[in-house]
Amino acid sequence: IGVFFNTYMPGSAGGDLIKFYYAGKGNQGQRTEVVTILLLDRAIGMYAMLILPLLIAPAFATVIAASSALKGILWSVLGLSLLMLIPLFMMTRYVRDSHLFSWILKKLSFGGYAERIIDTIHIYFFRKKVILGALLLSVVAQSTSIVIFLILAMIVNPAGADVKMSLLIPLGLFANSVPITPGGLGVGEAAFDSLFNIVGLNGGAGLLISWRILMILISLVGLAYYLQGRHRYISGSLPEFHTAKQLTKSPPISSLKK
Repeated sequence: IGVFFNTYMPGSAGGDLIKFYYAGKGNQGQRTEVVTILLLDRAIGMYAMLILPLLIAPAFATVIAASSALKGILWSVLGLSLLMLIPLFMMTRYVRDSHLFSWILKKLSFGGYAERIIDTIHIYFFRKKVILGALLLSVVAQSTSIVIFLILAMIVNPAGADVKMSLLIPLGLFANSVPITPGGLGVGEAAFDSLFNIVGLNGGAGLLISWRILMILISLVGLAYYLQGRHRYISGSLPEFHTAKQLTKSPPISSLKK
């Protein structure tokens, strides 16, 4: 169901909007916490998409050295990935329990919501294995997508697949996730073409179109489930969210029924 809405709604966040709606519907009174958890899940997936090209970049050192444009893109990706780590700083009890931080929250008109969001994120400070596990699964999923792209390139690209595509595909997918057009249509194609041209490859847009066709076929299964009314809900209710000092025992988070 998520894949279907990701394909047909702006960017690749359509499935997230559906999750927000149904998860919040099943947890009235704690929608802020539920949406925060779903956004954190989304952020982990986006972060995996960013760091994957950085992880495999050493294998393409020669290609990167020969292209100042590609080098600049990777430096930008590194900077963005570091910026995304800033929220982790708020997970520390030194920040969360500081008088200055509490004072700032009280002064904000939306301080109550901000406090609930931060406390929800703060819980994961005690669950580093959960965060790392989710990140690892996301990296594996992104790596699988690269393999599928390479297989498609062998089929639709006259020049066949090139190992350099492995470095470019996650960058193109990240650009494709920008919520401008349905499924990132047009934005992703332009990004793929530009990235491929940087390293002397052709057929970037055609390769992404082939990927879209494949995803459209797969997403029809989700449409069938959606029309049949088999919606996914969060089982149970979320636990009470405490302050950082009360979280030393690391209370459990309610599970999501998938």
